[in-house]
Amino acid sequence: MDKKRLLLLALTIIGFSLSAYLGVENTQLLSTITSHENTISGLESDISSLNGIVEGLSEELHRLQSDYEAAQEDISQLSGEVDLLETSMEYLQEENSALEAEKASLQNELTETEASLSSLQANYEELDGFYETLYETYENTYTNYEGVLLDLQLEQMLRIGNCLESYYDYLRSGLGPTGAENWRWYSTQSIWQTEVEFAVNLAQHDLWRIYWPDYETDYEELTGENSYETAWYKLQDVASYLDLSASDAPEVKIEKILSFLNENIHYELEINDVFLAPVETLGFKSGDCDDYSILAAALFEYFDVESAVGFFKNDANEYHAMVLVNLEDLGVHGYWYYDDLTDYGLPEGKWIKIEPQSTIEYQSDDDWIGQWNILVAQELED
Repeated sequence: MDKKRLLLLALTIIGFSLSAYLGVENTQLLSTITSHENTISGLESDISSLNGIVEGLSEELHRLQSDYEAAQEDISQLSGEVDLLETSMEYLQEENSALEAEKASLQNELTETEASLSSLQANYEELDGFYETLYETYENTYTNYEGVLLDLQLEQMLRIGNCLESYYDYLRSGLGPTGAENWRWYSTQSIWQTEVEFAVNLAQHDLWRIYWPDYETDYEELTGENSYETAWYKLQDVASYLDLSASDAPEVKIEKILSFLNENIHYELEINDVFLAPVETLGFKSGDCDDYSILAAALFEYFDVESAVGFFKNDANEYHAMVLVNLEDLGVHGYWYYDDLTDYGLPEGKWIKIEPQSTIEYQSDDDWIGQWNILVAQELED
C-alpha cells in the first residue's frame, strides 16, 4: 500500500480510537459536571441559609448596637454615680477615721472600765460574803429572837400568880401533900386509891369540874373569881398554843400534847412528895411523874380524850404514875394496854398506857413501860 492509504488508515484508526476515548471522557466529564452542579446547588442552598443567618446576625448586631448605646448611656450615668460614691467614700473614710479614733478612745475607756469592774467585782464578792454572813447572823438572831419571844410568851402564859399558888398550898395544908392527910381516920379504901382520887380531883379542878367549897371562899374574896376559873383560863391559853381542833384524831391530840410536855416541862424530884395541880406544873415548868400525869390527863380531857390517872409498881417495888386513855389504838404508833380495867373502877374498853414524860414514838418501850403493873386507877369524869 502506498503511504497515503496507510496514513489514511492510520488516521481512521486513530480517529476511531480517539472517538471512543473522547466518548468515555465525555461521559466522565458529564458525570463530573453533574456532580459539580449538585455541589453548586448544595452550596447555593448553604449560601441561602448563610444569608438567613447573616440577616439574623445583622439584626442581632443591630440589637447589640442598640444595647451597646444603652449601655454607654448607663456607663455614663454610672460614672456619675461612681463619682458621687467616690465622694461619699472619701467622706465615709474621713468618718471612719474619726470613728476609729473614737473607737480607740472608747477601747481605752473600756479597758479602764473593765479594770474598775474587776475591782468592783472583787469588792462586791467581798461585800457579798460579808452580806451573807450578816444575813445568816440576822436570820439566826431573828430565829433566836422569835424563839425567845415565843419562850417569853409561853413563860408569861404559863406563869401563875402568888394568890393561885397560895390557894393550892392552902388546899394541901388541909388535905395533905398527896390528899391523904385524913386517910387513916376517915377512909375505908387504900391510901393509893385516896391519893389517885386526889390527883384526879386536882386535874378536874383546873378543868372547872369540881372544887372544894371550904377552901374557895378566901380566894374568891381576894380575886373576885373562883380558883377553878383562874386555872381554867390558864388551860385555855395552853390549849390555844397547842393549835388543836376538835376534828383532830385522838392520836394526833395525844402526840401534840406529849410533844408540848417534853419540850416545856422537865422532870424534877421533890424533897417531900407533893401532888401539883396542872397549872402549877405548867407554871414551874417541872414536876415528877405524878405531876406529869395530872397535867397530861387534864390536857387530854380538855380535848375530849377519855383519860384516867394510874399508879403502878414494878418487880423492884418501885412506884410510878402514868396516864391511861380509853382508845382502840394510837394510830401507827405502838403501845401497851389493858383489855379490861373494870375491876379497878374504870369503864369497859381498852385502856392504853401513856407515859407523859415520853413522846408518842416511845409509848411501846418494852423495857420501861412494860415493867409497870397497875395498882390503882381513877377516871376523870365530866
